Amino acid sequence: MSRFVLGLDLGMRRDYTALAACELHRSPGGRDPVTYQTVYRQAAALRGLERMKLGVGYLAVPEWVGGLLRRWNISGAALVVDATGVGAPVVELLRREHLPCSIVPVTITASGPAHADSTGWKVSRTELLTRLGTALESQRIQIAAGLREAAALREEMLALRPRATTHDDLTLAFALAWWYAEKHSQPIQGNRPLGIEY
Repeated sequence: MSRFVLGLDLGMRRDYTALAACELHRSPGGRDPVTYQTVYRQAAALRGLERMKLGVGYLAVPEWVGGLLRRWNISGAALVVDATGVGAPVVELLRREHLPCSIVPVTITASGPAHADSTGWKVSRTELLTRLGTALESQRIQIAAGLREAAALREEMLALRPRATTHDDLTLAFALAWWYAEKHSQPIQGNRPLGIEY
């Protein structure tokens, strides 16, 4: 059974708010050197990608997200939300909406290793973009054909660098979803490993 992870990047007045939906599945990732069992790795397909209209206030974000979840028929997903700056109050608004998903706040930092505290995760922009780029290059993520914002996403990704100042909403929404999916997955063996007694 497939599952979804959603990434929500919150825009400011001149930036878009964007939502990305990644459908996760397992793909073969080689063999365990001890047991020779097939080890699977996390893979994904970008199935949904939307931008909110510019100029719409943050109070409208929960209703917009809820509408997309209904349209995409997604429930039980993790919603990874950019909680940087004004994101913290929006996280609270999303929680009050009782959406059919768990809310995972992520503050995007300038540098440093990813870590969690009482407010959620802290992850550097560089880590988010690097992990996404690596996954795309290794073809662990596919972008579904026909996504309305796919062309804009490709343009963003070609223009982006870890410290770029161009639009990055679609890419960051996508990167948030993938980072969480990859961070919270472990290699899965095809069968249980052999028991070894010492």
